[in-house]
Amino acid sequence: MSERHHAAGSYAKVSSETPPAHTPPTAAEQAAQPPTSLPDAKPGRSRILAFAVLCVLCLALAIGSITWAAMRERAATTSSQPVTVASNASAPVVAPTDQPFVLFQHVARDQHYAKIAFAPIGTPNESRTVTGLTCERVYFAAGQGLCLLTEGGLINQYFAYTFGPDFRPRHKIAMAGLPSRARISSDGRYGTATVFVHGHSYADGNLSTQTILIDMATGATLGELEQFTVERDGADIKAVDFNFWGVTFAHDSNRYYATLATGGQTYLVEGDVAARTMRVLRENVECPSLSPDNKRIAFKKRMPGRNVTWRVHVLDLETMQETPVNEARSVDDQVEWLDDQTILYAVDADVWSVPADGSGAPTKFVAQALSPAIVR
Repeated sequence: MSERHHAAGSYAKVSSETPPAHTPPTAAEQAAQPPTSLPDAKPGRSRILAFAVLCVLCLALAIGSITWAAMRERAATTSSQPVTVASNASAPVVAPTDQPFVLFQHVARDQHYAKIAFAPIGTPNESRTVTGLTCERVYFAAGQGLCLLTEGGLINQYFAYTFGPDFRPRHKIAMAGLPSRARISSDGRYGTATVFVHGHSYADGNLSTQTILIDMATGATLGELEQFTVERDGADIKAVDFNFWGVTFAHDSNRYYATLATGGQTYLVEGDVAARTMRVLRENVECPSLSPDNKRIAFKKRMPGRNVTWRVHVLDLETMQETPVNEARSVDDQVEWLDDQTILYAVDADVWSVPADGSGAPTKFVAQALSPAIVR
């Protein structure tokens, strides 16, 4: 999406009078005039460079403005359901420890837009507590949080921040592009962040991603997934077009699943953090999310057709059988599990729930919210 602003132009009045004829100065008049600098008929290299830098800065500023406008436009498509904010974002806020909650990006069009908020799982739409932390993607587990954010200016910069239960940033990690996905292992040991280096959608055939592994205790980057070894059918494979995204961790935090894209196809890979290896399991799996019992993976499956659409499916890891959930809309999100029976996902600017076994019907779980994380 993009948002363009058009300003009305103004026109100078053109005189119909005939201008007086120009009389060249005499030789004496020319001699009396002070010397002037040489005509700048051809700009020097420094002027060309300065102009080029100015153009780049203007372009970066425009892209940043369009990106932010697109986020607000997406939020505007949400329902008109009122949202009750239970606290002032400027007041100190601490994550609850006595009850499970859902944490998310608040996208109601108010003064708290893009702030991180949380609400009780049992009554997520009655009221929400808004924090002072702004994120475009967020996740939280075991008292550790990961926030992805674009910091605008003459040139946009992209960062991942770790934070604790007080929602105050602890570590700052430079990223290479637009925020896309964030996940943390259930024990809070590792986090992963994915950004678009090129492109801005997984429907873009020319996309390029960066996915890094983060030590949540220190904020240290433990490497990019592209640096890990990938095995398929017993042989190591490597290609210049490898892209990874959508990491999800098993209970032990060492095993994980992710999407590998190469050669115009996507694959589900299973990885080992300590060994820095991955192996290909099957095709056409994007943004996997492992169930709390670690037995199934919910994912978005690209459907055939001219227009890119994804349908959410659930894969049984033991039988490798997949089941479509009862959601007819295209879902471009990494699913979150509410429990072992129910999944959550964002459509437009609301979070929806649906049974994972293909039964039931979609229900709005949290209005005017994105990037949900269930914390128990």
